[in-house]
Amino acid sequence: MKAVLWGYSYSDMKASWARQMVWLGNALRDNGYEVIKKDLICNGLDARDYTPADNPCDVVVYNHVDLSDIVGNVVKANRTWFFKPTVPDEVHTTLDTLGYGPFSSISYDKPDFESVDIGDFFETKVKGWIDKGTIKYGPAFAQETIPYKDYWLVIGQCGGDSVNRRHDFGDYFTKLRQVIGELARIDKRDIVVKLHPFTDGKDATDTIFSDKLKGELEKISDKVHVYTGRIGIHNFIEGARAVILGNSGAGFEAMMHHKPIIAWGKPEYHWIAYDLRHLADLIRAIKLDWFDRRLSDKFLYWYLEGYTLYNQETANRRVNELLDIKPDFETLWREHRPAQGHTEYKMFLEFIKDKLPDNPTVLEIGLRKANQRWFYKGLFNADYKGIDIREFKGPDFIYGDSGSAETLAKVKAWLDGRKIDLLFIDGDHTYEGVKKDYALYAPLANIVVLHDINTNNKNNIGVVKFWNEIKGNKVEFKISEGDYHADGIGVILK
Repeated sequence: MKAVLWGYSYSDMKASWARQMVWLGNALRDNGYEVIKKDLICNGLDARDYTPADNPCDVVVYNHVDLSDIVGNVVKANRTWFFKPTVPDEVHTTLDTLGYGPFSSISYDKPDFESVDIGDFFETKVKGWIDKGTIKYGPAFAQETIPYKDYWLVIGQCGGDSVNRRHDFGDYFTKLRQVIGELARIDKRDIVVKLHPFTDGKDATDTIFSDKLKGELEKISDKVHVYTGRIGIHNFIEGARAVILGNSGAGFEAMMHHKPIIAWGKPEYHWIAYDLRHLADLIRAIKLDWFDRRLSDKFLYWYLEGYTLYNQETANRRVNELLDIKPDFETLWREHRPAQGHTEYKMFLEFIKDKLPDNPTVLEIGLRKANQRWFYKGLFNADYKGIDIREFKGPDFIYGDSGSAETLAKVKAWLDGRKIDLLFIDGDHTYEGVKKDYALYAPLANIVVLHDINTNNKNNIGVVKFWNEIKGNKVEFKISEGDYHADGIGVILK
């Protein structure tokens, strides 16, 4: 199998992009691909040079372009991917089947971000990026002191950038002027405008354009304050009431500060931003009553930890996803650790895997972090549903009391005449609660599992009592390790 890495837009990866391209090459090679470079200078990349005989190939990767850019100038391949560095630093990179930024697959197909567990992501990684003033262009820019409070922050973009020129319609700077003018008309607060550091061009020798634009914008109202030049963004965001922008990666930096985002142009994070489709709708957008910080936090975590690649491990994960290769247990454990003991849960999954059909139906009652589903879907390609009295959003979940007739009816509708291949009961731990779950759902299942069958925890007493009453072919997994004292997993085979 052949994989061609084509320096389509930028042939020289230099130091800033070379690492990611090397990781990508290694991940492809680990999956049995011969790595070939076309018009590409990349130190450390183990690849031979392209020849015409390599067209067609199995995988081709273009950089800094999208599907629409390569019409008529392609290497034919079974799989086409697009490589593009992103925020918040020099290493995070997207690898997508459609393109990058607003014109990427995650703009069109809603990612499964709503139920991720973000842990201490904001207290550790995000805090580090903010404290260092990290940016994707390299060394941090100088920080500016902003003398205003509770202002609207409008972040400018480069007018000639594809995210505005091709991933949106019309003239970008016309829209920028209109948004600022409308905002000044409908609200009395200060409007701080931070123009893109490369508004005049990355290699510009003068600031004629940005100076002119600054003058035009500040004439709109004395409430408008425009900043130009290569200055850091985090100080601007910190004091802002909300961030308003069009197709800018700065939206992710706004998420780092938990700020509402009002966006035009349909960026890839539109799932958690206010979709400003019409200028007249700005009056509703600035009420900010639509903002859900919890979902915004989850999207940022999913994007940076679950979608982008930033080291060899995450490059391996992303390549395997795009090659439709199932993740292994250890990868899933690192990324979606469930409320289980490592060895105990691993042994349980190894035990049941040969007892399940292809694409099994799995019902889980009681979800804690809702992370077990990644294992059933990733390892077994399961059709999964989880029930919990807490509301987890998304098609995988049923919100409600497992003991109610309404919830049972929803489960039966989902099954549509099928059996539950694996039923995992970990909900109400009282004797009456677990007994009721078993009575309602076990008749629908082929394999039934009870969690917390060990007596080491007083909260398990009801489950242990009911487990001991069950007769039949039962298997127990009770493995203590490190700080984890086995709660126990019990399997009932029919």
